Amino acid sequence: MQSLSGKIISNLLCAVFHSPLINNSELSNKAGKKTKEYHSHYKPSREFNYSVHNLNGVTYEILEPRQKGSDKVVLLLHGGSYKVRLIDMYRRLAEKISRTLNYCAVYNLDYRTFPEYKFPAQIEDTVALFQEMQRQGIEAKNIVFIGDSAGANLALTSTLYMRDNGMELPSAIVCFSLWGDATNSGKSVVENCYRDPFGGIARRKKVEDNWDYLHRISAFAKELDRNSPYVSPSFADFTNFSPVTLICGEAEMDRSANEIAYENMKKAGIDAELHMFDGMFHDYYLIPFFPETKRAFDIMKSRIIK
Repeated sequence: MQSLSGKIISNLLCAVFHSPLINNSELSNKAGKKTKEYHSHYKPSREFNYSVHNLNGVTYEILEPRQKGSDKVVLLLHGGSYKVRLIDMYRRLAEKISRTLNYCAVYNLDYRTFPEYKFPAQIEDTVALFQEMQRQGIEAKNIVFIGDSAGANLALTSTLYMRDNGMELPSAIVCFSLWGDATNSGKSVVENCYRDPFGGIARRKKVEDNWDYLHRISAFAKELDRNSPYVSPSFADFTNFSPVTLICGEAEMDRSANEIAYENMKKAGIDAELHMFDGMFHDYYLIPFFPETKRAFDIMKSRIIK
């Protein structure tokens, strides 16, 4: 059952983002442009050290607890339609993830973004940092990929690339609100179009009149093979793959992408779990006070810290 706070905020966000004043189709473009000029104001909490690094012209950041905790090390891949750069919200999220996972180190990747850098630049950046972490002495068995939305897409596609090229894989992957179907053809696109604030439509509008809008293709994927598992990982063969935890909202327009990915993971016989939260919308876990967010982080911990 959805929490009261979840219901209230979900309805409020739908009222705002489904209003005539908001063009949902342009949100990621506008956010992406703003983050190109973004200046961080982040200051780490007292229990962490924070440093910024450069790898082949790509920035990554390391958040390390002052007192060593878990041996696990997270490679965090932020969302934002592949258009949005790393922002302070994800730096603060790194702290929360570290605390949840018994104070592990977190590597935050500011991967190259679209449209300046097209596919597969984002996969290249992720694989390069994974290899750099290994060169720094971090064993693959201790590395965990965590991503949300496009970042979850990137966690899966990068791991698919590494598997297909005979490389070591991360010990586990956690996907929040996976954007895994670039064809945008899942049944939940229509079923949840009135319930998900991000990408849906107002209840006064008819689905048939907004069919093209609801099934619009991301600019990132327009010129790509959208059925390729490197673009739409929900369609992949997950044989010999890392353990995966999928966490999403039942009211997401991308819910089907999570369900299809889970079905293909179970078909491949890998360790996979899908957790859906009633009534919750895309990337709800970024709002910290929801009971559903706490449960999502508890699930994440139980899957990573054995």
